[in-house]
Amino acid sequence: MRDELAGKASRDLLRDTSVGLRVDAGNPSLKEVEKAAAALCAEEDHAGWVRLPDSTLSDYLSGRRDVLPDWRFIHTFVVVCHRLAIANGLDPEPLRDLKATFGALWKAAKHKEKGSLTVITPLPYRQYDILEPTI
Repeated sequence: MRDELAGKASRDLLRDTSVGLRVDAGNPSLKEVEKAAAALCAEEDHAGWVRLPDSTLSDYLSGRRDVLPDWRFIHTFVVVCHRLAIANGLDPEPLRDLKATFGALWKAAKHKEKGSLTVITPLPYRQYDILEPTI
């Protein structure tokens, strides 16, 4: 039971961080994310990318789908949100940092899903975040 709760907490953290990433990208519609993912798949000849149907995204981001997505889904979502943020004139975190953050969250959730213990490193904060450390 304890492992199930830890796994759910890890999946919830990944999902909540995904929701935040979409907001940071300018809160594009799910259709926009779907179209950008399709364009990425076509551009890169499906080299590790997956399509992101808006219905699947809606289920994932709303928590109706309480299953850990595979890494290709998360990776595609991160890259698409990064591209959309740039297209919307926003200044997103470097893609390398986003991939590292989401990779660590996904791996932690995957390990929790399997019942093994994993230490989750804290997410980096951004200046003026509500949880920014004060000195």
